[in-house]
Amino acid sequence: MISGDPVDTYVGRRIRERRKIVGLTQQKLAEKLGLSFQQVQKYEKGLNRVGVSRLVKLSAALEVPISYFFEDLEQTGQEAQLRGNPAIDPHILSHAQVLAVVKNLIGIRNDRVRRRIMDLIQSVHDSQKAA
Repeated sequence: MISGDPVDTYVGRRIRERRKIVGLTQQKLAEKLGLSFQQVQKYEKGLNRVGVSRLVKLSAALEVPISYFFEDLEQTGQEAQLRGNPAIDPHILSHAQVLAVVKNLIGIRNDRVRRRIMDLIQSVHDSQKAA
């Protein structure tokens, strides 16, 4: 089923982002799901709608709750809208340094430590912006 639905596109982008964060190729994810890498590619591009049972398998393979795929998605009437900062590049996780920071932050289990690191990053960002 070919879809141009914005929700399918958004869910596909979330699949791709998470796959990259956990360090899986499309082929490796496809093997975990019993699919071809082409099917994973279609999901990631939003060309094929992801069924609920497949979403359950994806959440297990990517080690996230099902809700992860819908975070920052707001449903108003028939239109799906993204909340958050529209100025953020949707392909930001393709940058190696950003991906490394995300992977390392995920690996820090202590919430307090993770928050302090985020505060430090924000502080450096703010000081650069002010300069």
